[in-house]
Amino acid sequence: MSTVLRYLNYLLSYNPLDKSFFNPPHKLRTSVVLNAVMFHLAEVLDYNTQMGTSMMHMIVLMLQYLPSNRRIASSSGIGLPLLGTIPDYSLWLLEPHVRHQWLMALLVILYKVPLDKNDCITDGHPLLIGFSIDSMFLLKCKV
Repeated sequence: MSTVLRYLNYLLSYNPLDKSFFNPPHKLRTSVVLNAVMFHLAEVLDYNTQMGTSMMHMIVLMLQYLPSNRRIASSSGIGLPLLGTIPDYSLWLLEPHVRHQWLMALLVILYKVPLDKNDCITDGHPLLIGFSIDSMFLLKCKV
């Protein structure tokens, strides 16, 4: 399994030591390997928990990195906006099928992964993105 993870990290241009990606998000979004990974990501997280758990840190960073418009994003500089600023990431940057799989993977992570036992989840970064998505769909009614 470690060989598979090593090749997957290489193909996705992810450096596990620096916890960052080599390629900018716009190049990664057009990658054939990324499309294949995203297509099966929710299934792997849902059905193969051992593999999903070992890939969790990379997956969370990838889910944060893909909708980013920034060139630099790593575990230390995730690209989360400062309070009062408009975030520079959007799911509209993703293709529709990748956007659908991105949301499915986020739902599986929120549903299946114990939030108190996983270091990369307890920071709340995917939750912030999830809540940003949720706030996009809030309807404001005139009174």
